Amino acid sequence: MENFEARPADEVRRIKEAIRFILEGNPKLNQIEVVEKLKGMDFYTSQPTVSRYIKEMNYSRDSKEGYIKKEEVLVKEKKEVLLDYLNNSDRVRRIRHVKMIAFKTAPGEAQILEMHLQEAYREQILGTVLERESLVVFIEDNEVGLEMLRSIGMHD
Repeated sequence: MENFEARPADEVRRIKEAIRFILEGNPKLNQIEVVEKLKGMDFYTSQPTVSRYIKEMNYSRDSKEGYIKKEEVLVKEKKEVLLDYLNNSDRVRRIRHVKMIAFKTAPGEAQILEMHLQEAYREQILGTVLERESLVVFIEDNEVGLEMLRSIGMHD
């Protein structure tokens, strides 16, 4: 039975370190199993105390992965929403084969080059990244894109 006197801070810290070690090794354990593992490490505490420590340590229980840090839960949820959007949205066009062309220019010339390329090859250009002295142009790796490359002397 657990003593209801306040534990010394150092002991709480060591128990939390042990819980972290246990959960990192097997995040799918339930709290009773964590209590048992702690006993094997000579830490004696109750399931409610383990529950409180797990919450204080910012762990959250995921139905598939077990205990993970709450920040990781947020990242995981954001990733799931993003993947769902990318895979199911009719507003996103995924282009599998893309060529990238890099141009190095004199200072300030990249913007002028980008403007002229956008005007002349609007249909072929997927996107650009513009810097002061450089321009990166993305085009589809298909016949239309190759035609543009040929016309600007960058493909045989």
